Amino acid sequence: MSSTGGQTNYDAYFAEKMNDPAFRAAYEEMQPLVAFGHALAVLHEQRGMTQEALAEAMSVKRAAIARLERGDDAPTMTTFLNLTQVLDAQLTIDANGHIAFGPHRKQRSRRGAPITAR
Repeated sequence: MSSTGGQTNYDAYFAEKMNDPAFRAAYEEMQPLVAFGHALAVLHEQRGMTQEALAEAMSVKRAAIARLERGDDAPTMTTFLNLTQVLDAQLTIDANGHIAFGPHRKQRSRRGAPITAR
């Protein structure tokens, strides 16, 4: 991509598009899905899993995982639960829509037994 004064043609195009209120609203609305997709891709790669392996473990098609990673599909609660189980991860979504995966740490009581949510 060519650049002018440190700014690529894409950067100029994107800056121009962001001046359009409808484009900006659509872009901002999809950001949580894109962030989720990126976090998902990073996590399954850290776990040594391909999209295909993750899909097989979840009993879905690889294309479903690809759509989640691109931000094309919004995950359901069932998908969230399946992902956290298959990837042995904790998923956090805050009030601002920030999504983070982290290692699953089983809480233990004083006697060493796992603590379960009620």
